[in-house]
Amino acid sequence: METKRFVAAGRTAWDRVGDLLLVVVLFAASLALYVHTLAPSVATLFDDSLEFPLVSYRLGIAHPTGYPLYTLLGKLFTLAPWQDVAWRV
Repeated sequence: METKRFVAAGRTAWDRVGDLLLVVVLFAASLALYVHTLAPSVATLFDDSLEFPLVSYRLGIAHPTGYPLYTLLGKLFTLAPWQDVAWRV
């Protein structure tokens, strides 16, 4: 136990800045990959991708089981002021 406490106490401010920088770089890389691989529209995917944005926007009921949590969270995203509804959901 004392070795762990000693090692943790010996960290410098530069180590913490390095950790923060690593987190920021990994987040930015993940976000860039996600945005790059987004479908350009829901029409390019012919499965549930056409149904769920509409269900979220209108607070309708999707096919069974209905996915109520997804629908309610999707409705929150439809209220965002950027892009179109399909992109937000």
